[in-house]
Amino acid sequence: MIQAKCRKCGGSRLVFDMSRHGYNGYVCHEGVQAPDSELEPYRCPECKKDLFLVEIGMEVEDPEQFAEEVVAYEPETYAEEDYVDAFDWITISVECAGCGHKVRDWVNFETS
Repeated sequence: MIQAKCRKCGGSRLVFDMSRHGYNGYVCHEGVQAPDSELEPYRCPECKKDLFLVEIGMEVEDPEQFAEEVVAYEPETYAEEDYVDAFDWITISVECAGCGHKVRDWVNFETS
Protein backbone atom coordinates (compact mmCIF):
# COMPACT_ATOMS: atom_id res chain seq x y z
CA MET A 1 0.00 0.00 0.00
CA ILE A 2 1.19 3.48 -0.81
CA GLN A 3 -0.29 6.55 0.81
CA ALA A 4 0.55 10.20 0.34
CA LYS A 5 0.24 12.63 3.22
CA CYS A 6 -0.51 16.32 2.73
CA ARG A 7 1.89 18.60 4.58
CA LYS A 8 -0.68 21.40 4.81
CA CYS A 9 -3.73 19.59 6.17
CA GLY A 10 -2.16 16.35 7.43
CA GLY A 11 -4.70 14.26 5.52
CA SER A 12 -3.75 11.02 3.82
CA ARG A 13 -4.66 9.87 0.33
CA LEU A 14 -4.45 6.31 -0.86
CA VAL A 15 -2.29 6.14 -3.98
CA PHE A 16 -2.13 2.38 -4.57
CA ASP A 17 -3.26 -0.70 -2.67
CA MET A 18 -2.69 -4.02 -4.37
CA SER A 19 -5.62 -5.53 -2.44
CA ARG A 20 -8.04 -3.03 -4.07
CA HIS A 21 -6.46 -1.70 -7.25
CA GLY A 22 -5.49 -3.19 -10.59
CA TYR A 23 -6.87 -6.39 -12.06
CA ASN A 24 -5.97 -8.72 -9.18
CA GLY A 25 -7.29 -6.37 -6.51
CA TYR A 26 -10.32 -4.93 -8.31
CA VAL A 27 -11.56 -8.04 -10.14
CA CYS A 28 -10.00 -11.01 -8.34
CA HIS A 29 -10.10 -9.47 -4.83
CA GLU A 30 -6.68 -10.92 -4.08
CA GLY A 31 -4.50 -9.67 -1.30
CA VAL A 32 -5.05 -8.31 2.18
CA GLN A 33 -4.98 -4.60 2.92
CA ALA A 34 -2.01 -3.63 5.06
CA PRO A 35 -2.91 -1.86 8.30
CA ASP A 36 -1.70 1.72 8.66
CA SER A 37 0.47 0.61 11.57
CA GLU A 38 2.65 -1.38 9.13
CA LEU A 39 3.29 1.54 6.79
CA GLU A 40 6.70 3.18 6.91
CA PRO A 41 7.58 6.65 5.65
CA TYR A 42 9.79 6.83 2.59
CA ARG A 43 12.70 9.26 2.65
CA CYS A 44 15.03 10.39 -0.08
CA PRO A 45 18.11 8.15 -0.10
CA GLU A 46 20.29 11.22 -0.73
CA CYS A 47 19.04 14.01 1.56
CA LYS A 48 16.60 12.07 3.80
CA LYS A 49 13.71 14.52 3.16
CA ASP A 50 10.20 13.20 2.64
CA LEU A 51 8.57 15.52 0.10
CA PHE A 52 8.33 14.22 -3.47
CA LEU A 53 7.01 14.96 -6.90
CA VAL A 54 5.27 11.80 -8.08
CA GLU A 55 4.68 10.45 -11.58
CA ILE A 56 2.24 7.56 -11.97
CA GLY A 57 1.78 5.45 -15.09
CA MET A 58 -0.67 2.63 -15.71
CA GLU A 59 -1.06 0.08 -18.46
CA VAL A 60 -4.76 -0.41 -19.04
CA GLU A 61 -6.39 -3.60 -20.30
CA ASP A 62 -8.09 -3.60 -23.68
CA PRO A 63 -11.75 -2.58 -23.14
CA GLU A 64 -13.08 -5.33 -25.41
CA GLN A 65 -11.06 -7.98 -23.60
CA PHE A 66 -12.36 -6.75 -20.23
CA ALA A 67 -15.93 -6.89 -21.54
CA GLU A 68 -15.46 -10.46 -22.80
CA GLU A 69 -13.57 -11.83 -19.81
CA VAL A 70 -15.18 -9.99 -16.89
CA VAL A 71 -18.37 -8.08 -17.73
CA ALA A 72 -19.87 -10.99 -19.67
CA TYR A 73 -19.63 -13.22 -16.58
CA GLU A 74 -20.53 -10.64 -13.92
CA PRO A 75 -22.69 -7.95 -15.55
CA GLU A 76 -24.33 -7.09 -12.22
CA THR A 77 -20.93 -6.26 -10.71
CA TYR A 78 -18.92 -4.72 -13.56
CA ALA A 79 -19.65 -2.42 -16.48
CA GLU A 80 -17.61 -2.04 -19.66
CA GLU A 81 -16.21 1.32 -18.51
CA ASP A 82 -14.72 -0.36 -15.39
CA TYR A 83 -11.81 -1.61 -17.51
CA VAL A 84 -9.74 1.39 -16.39
CA ASP A 85 -9.94 0.21 -12.75
CA ALA A 86 -8.68 -3.22 -13.78
CA PHE A 87 -5.34 -1.91 -15.03
CA ASP A 88 -2.58 -4.46 -15.72
CA TRP A 89 0.53 -2.60 -14.61
CA ILE A 90 1.48 0.39 -12.48
CA THR A 91 4.71 2.35 -12.32
CA ILE A 92 5.47 5.13 -9.86
CA SER A 93 8.55 7.33 -10.10
CA VAL A 94 9.50 9.88 -7.45
CA GLU A 95 11.66 12.99 -7.46
CA CYS A 96 12.79 14.53 -4.19
CA ALA A 97 11.49 18.08 -3.85
CA GLY A 98 14.51 18.88 -1.68
CA CYS A 99 17.52 17.76 -3.69
CA GLY A 100 16.03 16.59 -6.99
CA HIS A 101 17.17 12.96 -6.64
CA LYS A 102 15.05 10.78 -8.95
CA VAL A 103 14.03 7.19 -8.41
CA ARG A 104 12.58 5.92 -11.67
CA ASP A 105 10.19 3.01 -11.32
CA TRP A 106 10.21 3.22 -7.53
CA VAL A 107 7.18 0.97 -8.01
CA ASN A 108 7.05 -1.26 -11.10
CA PHE A 109 4.32 -3.78 -10.48
CA GLU A 110 2.18 -6.10 -12.58
CA THR A 111 -1.36 -6.15 -11.22
CA SER A 112 -2.73 -9.05 -13.26
